[in-house]
Amino acid sequence: MKQLDLLWELQEMEQLLSEKKKLLKNLQQPKEIEEKIQEHKKMKNGYETIRKQLEDTQKDIKKIEHDLKELDFKKEEVKGKLYSGKINDLKQLGILMKEQEKAEGQYTQVEANLVEKIEETESLEEKVREEEKMERKMGSKIKHMLKERKIDIEKLQVEIEALTKKIEIHLNNIEKAYIDVYEDVKRRKNNPIALVEYDICTGCHMDLPVMTMSDLKNHKLVTCNNCSRILYVQLKG
Repeated sequence: MKQLDLLWELQEMEQLLSEKKKLLKNLQQPKEIEEKIQEHKKMKNGYETIRKQLEDTQKDIKKIEHDLKELDFKKEEVKGKLYSGKINDLKQLGILMKEQEKAEGQYTQVEANLVEKIEETESLEEKVREEEKMERKMGSKIKHMLKERKIDIEKLQVEIEALTKKIEIHLNNIEKAYIDVYEDVKRRKNNPIALVEYDICTGCHMDLPVMTMSDLKNHKLVTCNNCSRILYVQLKG
């Protein structure tokens, strides 16, 4: 294989290595996963907030139930006195009737509050179930993404190591003079070698002189007069 062919292969391998390193860097700085983790944190905070609301509402229900029992006891106590037949004083009977009316009003109000809190609890329980389901689903998705990322990173690291060794071996087959020119151009250009198609440098899209094309046909190391890239004619077939 001619030196220019080896040089072209070197560029292709180095381009592939660069792409793999760039991909590895992106995997090591996973923006998408970080966004999912932040989203998951917000979701967990939302879940904890609703769960706390549920706990507070359940405590409220216990307190209301306790208050309701006391009001029921008071209501029955007043009722017992009112209908015991032991009180004949109309004024005292009037006072007891007002107490009964007040007790029943308080009982009705607290009972309505209890019903409202129970309905609120049912709604919160449903929300907690939904939030917990979503939070677990997101957590599982992140774990899967992290697992896949770990596999991809390890695979890329192996590929990069293998390709780096391949390039080192490949360099041993290229003459120093060619490597020196290649490295010199590479310091100034991303792709130091440009294909020649229809007597045109594909690096800068300029027509090449007849003399340049003649040197290329004789497999000489030639650079483009315009962009300074090493020119390469790829044999077909």
